[in-house]
Amino acid sequence: MPQKDLGTSFASGYKDSIYTMKSLYSDYSFLFARKPKLRNLLSAFFFFPGFRAVAIMRLQLSSQSKQRFRFAMLVSNFNHFLTGIEICVGAQIEVPIIIRHPSGIVIGGGVKIGSGCIILQGVTLGEKYVLNPDGKYPVIGKGVQIGCNATILGGLTIGENSVIGAHSLVLSDVKAGETVHGVH
Repeated sequence: MPQKDLGTSFASGYKDSIYTMKSLYSDYSFLFARKPKLRNLLSAFFFFPGFRAVAIMRLQLSSQSKQRFRFAMLVSNFNHFLTGIEICVGAQIEVPIIIRHPSGIVIGGGVKIGSGCIILQGVTLGEKYVLNPDGKYPVIGKGVQIGCNATILGGLTIGENSVIGAHSLVLSDVKAGETVHGVH
């Protein structure tokens, strides 16, 4: 590899790692606003499995943005093994986000999640049809709260600042600011 390419590659990797750290600090600040007993970034990483899942996810998203999909898949599998969350390669998740109790959360490859969302345990975000996939994934707006074991399937849009109740099945669009529970 020529000297110029090595320097460009290093600079690109450095910028990506700086962006990843800024994203992680933004996630921490968002969590700290809701959990003031947190002492620092390390205590959040070691004692909050949801924050640990988000930190590993940021590494995954950084590597997939650089077209290193095999490494992103490896990081995704490691995250699943360590925290119980499955975030498929291709998901787009904005900063900041809180994932509380990451066990059983599944986020499909085409899902888009806006900033300021809070996701609880057991949430499934993905395609509607398993046997005949249509490639349509949900788009989650900014500030959405998704309750535990909620399922959101298909190419639908969840409006900003909506609340999806626990154990809900969402198969159609949700307006901004709306609260949904049960089958929608």
